[in-house]
Amino acid sequence: MKSIICKINGEEGVTIPGILLKQLNLSMGDDVEMYTENGLLIIEPARQYEYSLTELLQQCDAQSTALDQDDIAWLNS
Repeated sequence: MKSIICKINGEEGVTIPGILLKQLNLSMGDDVEMYTENGLLIIEPARQYEYSLTELLQQCDAQSTALDQDDIAWLNS
């Protein structure tokens, strides 16, 4: 599929045909990652992380992250 680089809001850009968006399950406002590989521009859906930081921290044992005397001394120095 062919497209043309054009001006979009004062920047250069390429429009993505709806058929490609549909194939990638993307729509307006979705995050994508872009990079080059072997001279090609790769655009793919942004990775979705399975857990939020809050969810990960909730799984931590509070005792294992408690500060010991050395930690407290270092923080106070």
